[in-house]
Amino acid sequence: MLDQNFTIAELDRRSEHFDLALAKPYQVWREKKLMSLQNGELIQRSINISTFPDVSKEEIEEIKAQCTDHGVAFYHLDSDQSPSKISTNDLRVFAKTLGLLILDYHHCTEEDGISVLSVSENPKKKSFIPYTNRGLGWHTDGYYNQPQQQIRTMILHCVQPAAAGGENELLDHELMYIQLRDESPQIIEALMQTDCMSIPSYIDSDGNKRIESKGPVFYIDSSTGNLQMRYTARKHNITWKDNKETKEAALAITKLLNNENSYIHKHQLKAGEGMVANNILHNRSPFIDNSDTKRLVYRARYYDSLATINTEQ
Repeated sequence: MLDQNFTIAELDRRSEHFDLALAKPYQVWREKKLMSLQNGELIQRSINISTFPDVSKEEIEEIKAQCTDHGVAFYHLDSDQSPSKISTNDLRVFAKTLGLLILDYHHCTEEDGISVLSVSENPKKKSFIPYTNRGLGWHTDGYYNQPQQQIRTMILHCVQPAAAGGENELLDHELMYIQLRDESPQIIEALMQTDCMSIPSYIDSDGNKRIESKGPVFYIDSSTGNLQMRYTARKHNITWKDNKETKEAALAITKLLNNENSYIHKHQLKAGEGMVANNILHNRSPFIDNSDTKRLVYRARYYDSLATINTEQ
């Protein structure tokens, strides 16, 4: 549904930035995006949340501003708050304060829609990498979802880090778009094909079926006019459109993710720290638990968007 604060004209102007036939709107947007990096700094300072899960107006504005500029905002609890006492309900309250309401429920979430990411012996979870100590490759969340289930915002909140490892790498998909479009607009054209990348259907251990997901890698969100990305670096159970242009475009993404890329940000979440993100590209390194220290991270995925439309020219 279109937010009542946005007009169709504003959406049209926003979408012009990503129209391959229009060079000037893209150049204006590109310049503004790169200027937001502020002397090459990808991520600004971590935001102190004084009374988590409640958030002040100023804290909300800073979180949204950083997500607009960088695709992600990091936060930490005030020093007088105990990280171990934060619950999944607290995370829901925090998200609601930010205006995030519609959770993405799936078969591995808890009843409240929050995923508890830790090494699990639950047969329903242990076959999925997020619930193991194995590394997670580059992806955006919900790349296997249907179009009406787009993940626009995700939150990771660390209750307890692993004894070793578990670092995230992040890359704002808007910056990747700039890198790819500057290399060749034809790459973007291939990645915006509606049948570019497909994830086959899947039946879980309870007999629930997830139907095939087919769609573009880059697309314009019809409800906000913002650029979205749908991607996974997985090698199996994925089908790329069988033509030269798509294969070359997929390879271009791989090169940007696997080579030295100055736009990639590395971050190790500590106890009481978290991040709110516009579902940007991210991965996770393998980790090691021990008897005293076991990684515990809450994850919430929302269909709502934090991003605002900026029509300044």
